[in-house]
Amino acid sequence: MLPPMSSFNCPHCHTSNPAAAPACCNCGLAPGSRSETGPPPDGVASGDDFSPASIGSHALRLLGGTLPQLLPVAALAAALQLFSTMLTATTVRNSFALGGPDWKAMLLSGVLSMIVFPVASATYLRALIGFDSKAPTSLGTCLTFGLGRGLGLIPSMIALGILAFICGIVLIIPLAILGTVGMALLGLLGLFLGARWFAAMPAAVLEDIGLWAGLSRSTELTRACRPLTCGLVLVALAMNYAVGQTVGDGTTLVAVAMSGYSHSKGVLLGKAYLADFVQMLIVCVQLTLAYVVYRQATRNLEYNSAF
Repeated sequence: MLPPMSSFNCPHCHTSNPAAAPACCNCGLAPGSRSETGPPPDGVASGDDFSPASIGSHALRLLGGTLPQLLPVAALAAALQLFSTMLTATTVRNSFALGGPDWKAMLLSGVLSMIVFPVASATYLRALIGFDSKAPTSLGTCLTFGLGRGLGLIPSMIALGILAFICGIVLIIPLAILGTVGMALLGLLGLFLGARWFAAMPAAVLEDIGLWAGLSRSTELTRACRPLTCGLVLVALAMNYAVGQTVGDGTTLVAVAMSGYSHSKGVLLGKAYLADFVQMLIVCVQLTLAYVVYRQATRNLEYNSAF
């Protein structure tokens, strides 16, 4: 949690805002007002404007304005991810030599893997909301916020991962029987859920409601723009595919480098870091798109309820 005077929660849409912001950066209402909607935020039109041009232009403005926080966050997250992957690869290799796993190393690797994504995501979201509300924040403030909100998401993320694993085990036999049709159905299911939950991370972090409530909140917010969020999910998948084809997969490169059979360990680890860094940049781009959708949707809900 943030110190008492570092932010205020909007009484209308429950969004966390910097203390210096004159009004909520989501709904545009001042803390003590309900009848004034305020001017539309820069780059986002009022009303139900979920056009790709509006969303895209606002996302580009935010990305440009948050570069001082974006690059260090991506670099640090990539370094932690690389260290975690190297630790895992080393532990697996040593397990065969020692006749058993090094549980301490495996635990450390697992903890690092779990904290990188939620903490980096929460940190960058804090930078986004600060710039968007014309109250830019330092990297240290963003990291403090990211640790507080990101670490709180870990238990629910673990539970969601376990649930997804169980569902995968249950569905694997029917999907194997159906073959191509089964894979197509699985893809449609993923697209359906991705469109509903596209704004879940901004909702969970900025409203401090937890991941499960964030999924429900995102379902509510994206109801009016499902075609847009479906398209954005496909764009996100295309980004991930392009990164994989261009710079490779960091985990695979580390596994080869740490196997002991490569003569260019340093080069491979450098490529692995580059792959992780680019992947984190893509994650931040996707978070920016999710944030813009979240912000416009919450503003629209408040606008409609005020009138």
